[in-house]
Amino acid sequence: MNLTVTGPTLGILIPPSLMQFLESYQEAHDLPTKSAVVVDALRALQRSELEGAYAAAALEVDAAWDETTADGLVEFEEQVE
Repeated sequence: MNLTVTGPTLGILIPPSLMQFLESYQEAHDLPTKSAVVVDALRALQRSELEGAYAAAALEVDAAWDETTADGLVEFEEQVE
């Protein structure tokens, strides 16, 4: 994990309950700054978004894949069993 955060700065307003959580998380995970907590949270959100995009892509119909699955391999596997 990169504990040094460099780059643009951002000022945000958050409810007191989230600030309390942020500070507790920072202490519990021994993170050097509140910015490190926010960076970790954004990375987790980004990972979640990517997982959703990959899952959606996996559900898309691909005609080329249909041709590939019709190459006889399934029939061969069924004969072996």
